[in-house]
Amino acid sequence: MLNKKKKKKEPYDRIRPILEYLTFADSYTKRVREILKNNNLWITNEDVSYGPHTLLKLAYLKYYFDIALEIAKNYFKNYVFIDTFAGSGLVSIKDTEYVSLGSSLLALIFKSRSGTSFSKIIGVEIDENKFSLLYRRLNLIKEELNLATDIKLIKGDINKKIDDIANEINQRDYGILFVDPEGMEISLGDLSKMLSRSKSIDVILNQSE
Repeated sequence: MLNKKKKKKEPYDRIRPILEYLTFADSYTKRVREILKNNNLWITNEDVSYGPHTLLKLAYLKYYFDIALEIAKNYFKNYVFIDTFAGSGLVSIKDTEYVSLGSSLLALIFKSRSGTSFSKIIGVEIDENKFSLLYRRLNLIKEELNLATDIKLIKGDINKKIDDIANEINQRDYGILFVDPEGMEISLGDLSKMLSRSKSIDVILNQSE
């Protein structure tokens, strides 16, 4: 009897579960959506709207989380996500009805394949309205899902808050530093202050031309 060859997965088939997770079509994130809606914290005019490329960027971020935390759990006890342009926690996708998890909210609810999650989320946001939305959304979801993650949010210009962020990082932490400026500038030289706080911080930099 001939063995049937497994049908090769197309690229979209591989990324589809991640996109469903990001856009609240997954069973776990559907629950997050309902919590936000029931507390009047769903998408608003204060939230940013970006093109579909944003979903791919966030999909790659989630994919990286899983690989990184699965390795880090063998060497570290604490895992820190540092979001230098944290936004409001939600992103509207332009010209569609889709709403996506923002990077900080994604990091808060994320669990790797073995159940490993971030110990701390450090987020910086300069806009007062977005900061307020982010604060309320993250703390609501933390409470409703009974998450142990420590949340540290800092309001202000990232270039002036480098020391504040560095003070939240311990030498034995494993960290992922996410830099996604979206029209703003960051002094890459100053990032060394954060990186010097731990020997194990990975940097993910999205730099638009």
